[in-house]
Amino acid sequence: MKTVFLYRGGRERRLPGALAGTCPTEFFYGAIELLNHGYDVDVVDINYSQSSSDLGAAEKALDLLFKAQFLPSRVYGSLMHRTWQLLPRLRAADTIVATTPGIAFAAAILKSMYRFPGRILAIQLGLADYQFSRRRSLLNGYFLKRMHNIVYTETERRLMLEKYRLPAGDIVVNQFGVDTTFWQTDRYDHKGYILAVGSDGMRDYELLLQAAEKIQKRFIIVTSKTIDHSVPENVEVIKSDWLSNSVSDEDIRGLYAGASLVVTPLKRTTRPSGQSVSLQAMSCGRPVIISEIEGLWSEKVLCDGVNVMLTRPENLDALVCKINELISDESKCLRIGNAARKAVSMYANTGSWASRMIKIFEY
Repeated sequence: MKTVFLYRGGRERRLPGALAGTCPTEFFYGAIELLNHGYDVDVVDINYSQSSSDLGAAEKALDLLFKAQFLPSRVYGSLMHRTWQLLPRLRAADTIVATTPGIAFAAAILKSMYRFPGRILAIQLGLADYQFSRRRSLLNGYFLKRMHNIVYTETERRLMLEKYRLPAGDIVVNQFGVDTTFWQTDRYDHKGYILAVGSDGMRDYELLLQAAEKIQKRFIIVTSKTIDHSVPENVEVIKSDWLSNSVSDEDIRGLYAGASLVVTPLKRTTRPSGQSVSLQAMSCGRPVIISEIEGLWSEKVLCDGVNVMLTRPENLDALVCKINELISDESKCLRIGNAARKAVSMYANTGSWASRMIKIFEY
């Protein structure tokens, strides 16, 4: 069975390292594990631009259709055109794994136009909590029913079923998992800094900076987000994200190793924001404080006070209290960090993700 994995970017250059075990595999979404199981897998980056100034004539025309809401969500002109350029590879595939909603919709449009036989497995995120126009919602629903959809949480599955009136069999849950072989360290320094990592729109770094003003400890934030709040002297902001890789995976692992604890501050959302960073840090045995949003991804993995610390979202006093609780109690940090590593190893690793993917493939 020929399977093509379609990505936003950054995978093809990381593929040799992932196969050699020198970089983590979670953001290949099962491709590496399927290769190791003997599947015929093709890894393809679609490096598209969202800026109209970078587009050619065909892409600008398609972008006008997107802006006029005649295309589904996130199907930018550049993405649509560059997915069309992959048509021979899509036609030859038995299964197409689309790792973002925009890529999935672009592939589904082409499948409807050219009637190629391969089925589309789409990893969906963020389509349930965003308010689209009626036209775009109808387009989304039409194409969602022409693919098999994977989400990370039961909450997101329920909301997707309600919003788009999908048949129950068209959408399944697969808990995200991280590469526990890569994300590990024997080091722990309770006197180390407090670390935060991530760039998605739900990160509440303004709240974290307000907390840092009240805590006499060094903070490091790794993000590509623009931070509007003034940055206190005890906070270092490092500009990077996963695609740019200006701070490498090895560097991030080193930052986890030097942290006394990791904080993932989140705004209220139903999407499973912050899951990859929190699971990476937990896999490294770090105590993690994360906002208890509606989109929190797994009760099996996350148990407040046992393997993680949960705090109320957008609540400064609660966040400061949780941070102070951990920095004043080294034994609690060690206990939570050890339990975190065990929980991720049991329930939220890339092997578990891939095993569930194989069942979806076979279904």
